[in-house]
Amino acid sequence: MARKILVVSGSSRPGGVADTFVPVVSKELASRDNVEVTTVDVKHLGLPFFDAPVAPSSEEFAPDNENVLAWTKMVGDADAIVLVTPEYNGSLSAIQKNAIDWVFKEWNDKPVALAGYGWYGASRVHDNAKIVLGNVKANVLPTTTNLTFMKELNVDGTIADEAAVDAQLKATVDEVVAA
Repeated sequence: MARKILVVSGSSRPGGVADTFVPVVSKELASRDNVEVTTVDVKHLGLPFFDAPVAPSSEEFAPDNENVLAWTKMVGDADAIVLVTPEYNGSLSAIQKNAIDWVFKEWNDKPVALAGYGWYGASRVHDNAKIVLGNVKANVLPTTTNLTFMKELNVDGTIADEAAVDAQLKATVDEVVAA
């Protein structure tokens, strides 16, 4: 049976790096045996800003928004998730953080890999993501892809150093496929 891996973009910017880099991540995953890749663009999820009267961790949490329900099902149905994380002022983008915030039990023990990029690399966003994902009890995998503009990636998302990107992405994908 194929492992279902969900790749989630982290940017809502039109023409942003995610538009170029997410397909690179998906292609690497799809090159593996017994892997079924689904890609979701957070800007198309149509999630409202989190405004529920109780937290998703509460027994009383019962979302009725169709987009929230569809997103929750996507997270629940995935065997593992790869978050493609742009660095926005040292953190996750608001739209990606909001997507995480709408779901709780479906994140519990879910293997999550981080593949990020930014002007200073993605270590700060990954530190932040690990805290956020830890709060929803996700299993954040230790191997990350941490790309820096004008070093491994060009600012348009095209690859500047193919060997470096391949090595990092391969290690991240190896770990998420095995998880």
